[in-house]
Amino acid sequence: MIFLHGTCTYRSAQGKSITLLGCREGLWGEAAGSLVRVLRQISKLQCVLYIGKVGSMAKGFAANEWIATGNESFMDGSRISWKDPIREAAKVSDLAVRGSHVSVPSPLCETKEWLRQWQKTSSWVDCESGHMAKAALDEGIQFGYLHIVSDNLADEVNENLSNEDCVPIQMKRETLYRGIEAILREFITTWGT
Repeated sequence: MIFLHGTCTYRSAQGKSITLLGCREGLWGEAAGSLVRVLRQISKLQCVLYIGKVGSMAKGFAANEWIATGNESFMDGSRISWKDPIREAAKVSDLAVRGSHVSVPSPLCETKEWLRQWQKTSSWVDCESGHMAKAALDEGIQFGYLHIVSDNLADEVNENLSNEDCVPIQMKRETLYRGIEAILREFITTWGT
């Protein structure tokens, strides 16, 4: 069962209905893909934009300073790619960076050996985005993501998931949230034109 935190619906200048859906709990793995499928079944869903957190595997992308996005994910040994509906909108923020992504079943998979292997092909890692992208492709809907880079697996730094509730990190994230908001506003203004 997924408990909703809240919803907010906007109407674009082109007459499209855009609903922001907040979930109280984090979605893990296949549950995120299932949410996309269920929403498609109960609505006329045409596009999913997932806002979340991602780990960086690339040196130089410090935690809590970047917004990750892209249109390619590796999952279960397969490559998934899609047309990114927020590619142009993301250009309004200098904080948004593009890269390939890998979905893992659990952060426990992220060993040093695993990192060495995946650094060659991917910049970002999480447990959900690949499942959501695959579900969106299967259902014939658009998919994009904007994620806060919450930690960097390639650089030993003091900012990571273990201390993300600390005030200095939350202050840095406010800047990222404003960047995500600017991208979403641009998307809402231009989607469907």
